[in-house]
This record gives sequence, structure tokens and C-alpha cells, in this order.
Amino acid sequence: MRSRKQIENDGTKVDTLSLEVLLDIRDLMVKQAKKEKKNKNNTPRVCDRRIN
Repeated sequence: MRSRKQIENDGTKVDTLSLEVLLDIRDLMVKQAKKEKKNKNNTPRVCDRRIN
């Protein structure tokens, strides 16, 4: 993925606001995915719950 600076320097006509929003959304999605992955690893299996 190219950095924000590179995209701005390309001279491509991209509305910088929408670009910022898209990059923020991508960051949020990455964070959410990491969080979900972590939660999956922490959830006890059904058989483990029965023992407790």
C-alpha cells in the first residue's frame, strides 16, 4: 500500500478528504480484524466451559 504522501505527489486528482476517510476506514478495519482474531483465541471451547 502506498503512503498518503506518495498518493498526493502522484498528481492524481483525488479528493484528499475522501482519501483520508478511506485510509481511516482501512485502519479501522485492520484494527477490528486484529481485535476479532484476539477474541477468537481467548474464547474457551465448549468442552472447557462444561468442566468449569
